[in-house]
Amino acid sequence: MRSRLQFNIICNLGLTGVDLILEATVWDSAAIGYTGANPETAPGKTIGDITKMWIRFDIYQAATCGSGTPATRYAQVLDTGVAGDGIGTAWSKFTSSSESSYCVVARLVASSANGTNQYYTAENALAAGIAFYDNVGQFATGGGWINDPGGSKGNFGFNARYSSGKAKGQMVYVYRGTYMGVAADFVINSNAITALSFSGTSYPISATLEGKATFQINRASDGYQLYGDGGLKFTAKVTDSGKSSGIGFDKFELTLYNKNGGMYKSVPESLLQGGNVVVHIK
Repeated sequence: MRSRLQFNIICNLGLTGVDLILEATVWDSAAIGYTGANPETAPGKTIGDITKMWIRFDIYQAATCGSGTPATRYAQVLDTGVAGDGIGTAWSKFTSSSESSYCVVARLVASSANGTNQYYTAENALAAGIAFYDNVGQFATGGGWINDPGGSKGNFGFNARYSSGKAKGQMVYVYRGTYMGVAADFVINSNAITALSFSGTSYPISATLEGKATFQINRASDGYQLYGDGGLKFTAKVTDSGKSSGIGFDKFELTLYNKNGGMYKSVPESLLQGGNVVVHIK
């Protein structure tokens, strides 16, 4: 049977050494609210056993989103909410012992031993960004999502601070679209932040990150890389409202330039729909 997989983050931003909850929600193709391919409709629709789904959470460093060897977590889907409605949830945890940003991809598998699920199929969930930080010094960090100009979610995660007089950190931004006729994830990532500046002494406070980035396009169904380009320049501006929740208050903005200085991708200043931004100037 078909299913739809959506990856949710209970919290996109956390302190080092503290668990963040990873959450995946799935819909059977006969469930109310299913919006994937080939929905089953009445009469004759049948909801299967969604607990036969397992979710693998692949956690990549932000600068290598979708490539390399990730840390992994597995969780079985539970029939949450209304029993038998074909909607379920899987949970796991992840923490980092050091300040860093990550890109998390949720995939449908057969069991905690991985493998191909014999009962359900689903595209990988759109990658999400998370960040862990040390609450000391002068820094900017955040994770969450905005409405991307292309119509999908724009998921992001970033860390930036000064160390020994130099800016350092990571940044990832992921959105979903179509490339060469197939659903694909568009990934902008960087571990080469070269400049960091701050604006304001009271909230709202903004930070501007600049550096080098790579751009890749991965097939949504299996993460296979369809296109890649590197040595690009990006500028991101983030704004911390000072609110306990950044939803509807904090802001994220991103511009990616090609090697000729032209615009590759432009995300205008946008209010967060999920997550939080923290800018600390002392």
